[in-house]
Amino acid sequence: MAETEKPDVYGHINALIIDDDRSMLTLVASVLHSLGINRITSFSNPRSAVDVIETAPNTFDLIVCDWSMPDVTGDEILKRVRQDNSTVAFIMLTANVMSDAVKEARDLGVDAYVAKPFRTDDLQAKIRTVLAKRGTKLKSAK
Repeated sequence: MAETEKPDVYGHINALIIDDDRSMLTLVASVLHSLGINRITSFSNPRSAVDVIETAPNTFDLIVCDWSMPDVTGDEILKRVRQDNSTVAFIMLTANVMSDAVKEARDLGVDAYVAKPFRTDDLQAKIRTVLAKRGTKLKSAK
């Protein structure tokens, strides 16, 4: 795993993880923690995540979401998020790396696409990149 960030650099970030695989939720949460992101909400049930997004659409600064889940897919969640919040950083995780799927995700406004399986340092790099791209303010250490 890549070097851990200063604890408060991303400490103000509110992150949402959505994946029907609980081990993936744990892995992604670990990567977020390694960056100093500790405000993490995770759902293995995508419908529950959609309920939270619809209730409080501007709560999250970063969403890491699986593409292929039962009941509600990642692209459906991305569409819903973009209806109310065009500034949230959205990273899609998937084993489907076909160019049509990548193009669809980009057309829907995804910030980054990470193919499973992935290395934790690759996910860390994507998170840093999308937060910088979205203009998420970094807090300096005090």
